[in-house]
Amino acid sequence: MRSINKQLARQAAFIINNKGLNRYKAMAKSLDDKLFLDGDTKELDAYLMRNIGEHYTAVSTTIIDKIVNWLSDIIQLRNQIFFLSKKDLKNSDVQAINNTLITGNLEQDFLFTYIDQFDILSEVRFALKKAIRDLFKSISILQYSFAFAERKHPYWITDFRKRSAVEAKKLIHARILNEALSAFRARDFIDNVLELVNHKLEKESVRSSFVTWVYQYFSSRIEHEIDEKLHVFLEKDFPLIIEVAMCVMYYDNQILDQKGGVEDLYHFKVNLVARTIMKDWCFEYLEETLENEEHLTIATDYLRKIFVSVDIGQYLDKNFNTFEKFDDNSFTYAGLSEEFLRPLWENEHGERQEIGRHLVRDCIDQIDHRTYQNNFREVKDLLGLKKDHLQLYLDRISLTSTMLFQLSVANIADLCVVKREDKEKMLGMTQGYGLSLQIINDYADFVHIPKYSSILGSATIEKKSTDIFKDVENRTMSLPMLINLGKKNRNGFLYKFLKLGKSRLSQTERYLVLKELHQTKSLVLCESITQDIARQCKIRYKITRTNRASLFLRDLWSICFVNRFKKELEFKEEGFQMLKKFCDILKYQGKYLPLELRAFQFSQFAMACWRRIKFTTLDI
Repeated sequence: MRSINKQLARQAAFIINNKGLNRYKAMAKSLDDKLFLDGDTKELDAYLMRNIGEHYTAVSTTIIDKIVNWLSDIIQLRNQIFFLSKKDLKNSDVQAINNTLITGNLEQDFLFTYIDQFDILSEVRFALKKAIRDLFKSISILQYSFAFAERKHPYWITDFRKRSAVEAKKLIHARILNEALSAFRARDFIDNVLELVNHKLEKESVRSSFVTWVYQYFSSRIEHEIDEKLHVFLEKDFPLIIEVAMCVMYYDNQILDQKGGVEDLYHFKVNLVARTIMKDWCFEYLEETLENEEHLTIATDYLRKIFVSVDIGQYLDKNFNTFEKFDDNSFTYAGLSEEFLRPLWENEHGERQEIGRHLVRDCIDQIDHRTYQNNFREVKDLLGLKKDHLQLYLDRISLTSTMLFQLSVANIADLCVVKREDKEKMLGMTQGYGLSLQIINDYADFVHIPKYSSILGSATIEKKSTDIFKDVENRTMSLPMLINLGKKNRNGFLYKFLKLGKSRLSQTERYLVLKELHQTKSLVLCESITQDIARQCKIRYKITRTNRASLFLRDLWSICFVNRFKKELEFKEEGFQMLKKFCDILKYQGKYLPLELRAFQFSQFAMACWRRIKFTTLDI
């Protein structure tokens, strides 16, 4: 498994060295401020005319006008987020900002879906999409230069906003562009953007490994020959694309949840730029590596649905999967109906609405977690009248986690033309695998990465030590929180903390939350559910041990039984037991919390040093 990821890492390094952004840097420097800031329709029309050349006349004026207006709206949505100030981020409605970000992401996918429906020559369609992606990249690079300049000289942006249009243009080209662009040119900008994907490919990454073994398993089950170019794509290029797509989702999630160190304005803006460049790169790379137009259509369609699915899931998470909705007895969740999802595509343009509605509908129609409903029966019983919040949670994680695996499997199966029963078997197993990984991530939210990292593992570039307890602080109803509050634990510390509306947990409060989750067995039940799903999948979807791929697919389930987060939670459980004995010996009656907390920390450290447990390094 590790050798395959090393191969992917070498390939990524080759792409980084040979796909520099000099072309886009030059374009960014020449962009007119009216196009960059306002999404001026005349400037956009002129840009398309220049960049698609003779193909411009092959597209009707009506369609060009629609594309131009659409591009203008997308640019304005992005700038609405990008030009937020520290004061705006602090005082504005966070939910409104998140929804604007999600809407901007979706509008781009809706636009490219619209272009793919044109009855025009393929070279015209590709030229049009390439010009639009180049425009987005150029604007992103220009935005990065703004963020970099703002970090060094915060008054520049404020000054820029106050000046007239003519002076503003001079300010951009004379001060910010020339200085800031040259400043980050020396920093090798693309390495900065792909830092996360480089880091992930250096290790055993679950997602790229999963799609690699799925392809090898399918290829061993089919009787016909697979085209050599398609074989190279599925074995080398597709795992890389999926890994980069996953990094795009990490960057989005870090913005929406204030994770990964994205707590200041500079990193907020860098993430916006990085996710835009990487997302466009995924589609661009597809078009460059897949020559067969039918294969390209299939792969593009599935990749777009992956991104749209995650955005839908994030919309559900930020608007409905919250403590406020859980505590509101008047709120009911009736499934993925248009009532909940209409804001994702609703706008004043009828044709756009239809494209958005159909694309969203196509994504949610593929959700089917009924196979695993029995695994959550205990949670449903605990929730009682609030059991529809479990359905909301399962829908949300199906969209944000499972669909990446599920659509990747469907993509490979359709490209390889595998038997229907093989495809359905793998999809069934994939649904369980995606659900399990997300639940592991849920209880990983309560795992502190300690300072003594050589013993207990260390923080990763995707999961910082500062990310712990973010679900509680963001008031997001993860599975451990649903279980804990479902036990009608209205007198518990967690419920009282959430009810007060506080946004930050102190160290002592974190200890109290973790202690309560242990006492209610919330984390233990989460572990039990993932392991039950793993056992059920191994029995129901028998992956025949006929080759290496099938063995590795079975081995991927080991993450449900052994992973670094589970091991550290076991440490904490033992720590609480040692703490109890420690306090009993001292005849301690619980009057002085700091003593209890120090005893708990000491017991953890003592156990770690004594046992020297080795952890798996699988990166989830």
